[in-house]
Amino acid sequence: MRPKDFRQLYIQAFLNASFLLFFVIADTNVLRSTGNKVSIGNIESWPINLMIHVTRKLI
Repeated sequence: MRPKDFRQLYIQAFLNASFLLFFVIADTNVLRSTGNKVSIGNIESWPINLMIHVTRKLI
């Protein structure tokens, strides 16, 4: 493995971790504000879509 590849892997891991953390924070805020699970299901999908979009841009 070349150093460049390793750096790319590190950046990818960092982005994934930050997105996951953001998703958890957003999810708990939604839970606190609405209290009903129907709206949580709608909001749950957009961070995943964003993550897929950003990952495609990187590749």
